[in-house]
Amino acid sequence: MEQEELNNMANEYQVVQEQLQSVSIQREQFKMRQIEYKEALEEAEKASGSIYKSVGGFFIEVSKDEAVKDIKDKQEFTEMRLKSVEKQYADLSTKEKDMRTKLSSAISAAQGGQAGSGA
Repeated sequence: MEQEELNNMANEYQVVQEQLQSVSIQREQFKMRQIEYKEALEEAEKASGSIYKSVGGFFIEVSKDEAVKDIKDKQEFTEMRLKSVEKQYADLSTKEKDMRTKLSSAISAAQGGQAGSGA
């Protein structure tokens, strides 16, 4: 394998690693939102007084039913996005492992070829 091909393979591998890191961050953010919405839903369901919702930098009073519905809608959307990101993460993780194996083999082969050509 030529040096240029090896460099291209290494560059592609680096891009996949960066994508994997980005998707991993998104995954953690969605997991944190899930926790926040779960806690917010628990609080909204046991609330007996006024409930306020943040809208465009303002707080407006909403009914308990509206607050619960809004939180459940956000939970559903977050769950859907998390599933999508989880799939993307799994796919990228598999791709990264495959590329790492191929790159490692290519480097070993290139080093072996260089050592043999010096004799």
